[in-house]
Amino acid sequence: MDALFRLPLFPLHTVLFPGQPILIHVFESRYRHLVARCLEEDADFGVVLIRKGREVGGLAVPHAVGTTAKIVRYRQIEKDQMQLVAVGQHRFRIFDLVDVEPYLEALAVLWPWALEPAPSHSLRDLVGEWLRRYVAALADTVPAVLSPEALPHDATALGVLAAVVLQVPLAEKQALLETPTAAALLSQVGTLLRRQTHIAEQTNVFQPVGPYEFERISWN
Repeated sequence: MDALFRLPLFPLHTVLFPGQPILIHVFESRYRHLVARCLEEDADFGVVLIRKGREVGGLAVPHAVGTTAKIVRYRQIEKDQMQLVAVGQHRFRIFDLVDVEPYLEALAVLWPWALEPAPSHSLRDLVGEWLRRYVAALADTVPAVLSPEALPHDATALGVLAAVVLQVPLAEKQALLETPTAAALLSQVGTLLRRQTHIAEQTNVFQPVGPYEFERISWN
């Protein structure tokens, strides 16, 4: 087993992927403590989709797979509130939960997408084509930053980019995050891209995109 490490958790109603930025409004005392600790220790925290419970009050039950996040910018907006921008770093799997006050921690292990079996070049090309078509269909609703002229050549990076761009329910986003291999990730995003592109082109009706989801995305 890879090395276990302790990771403070920030359960949210969102799915974060590596390379994806997220804007978080922090107002609960427990999460102000979490942020202060991460800033003091230059440490990451884990963003996990809530499986049961609420963001505010109590300890929510998270899904078992999430993404570590590094704080890149923060500001105090009121005496007891702050906003922070963090960027997803590495996928992880929770080995065990540790009930500590004032926030939840996990014993976790990093879980990168397996590169074998390698996805075929035809699958990569197909996903790239569907992604370009999907982004074109969303041209009026998606920021221009999501219309890269050159898509990543790396299979995992391409799959993650597609997963971030896709406007699908959180359960489907989480399923993408939990795919074991880069090939499986590409296959699943390809299926969703075909479905969503047909819907977009036929109806041109979309869910609004929060500005925090796609601010300053880095695919490196």
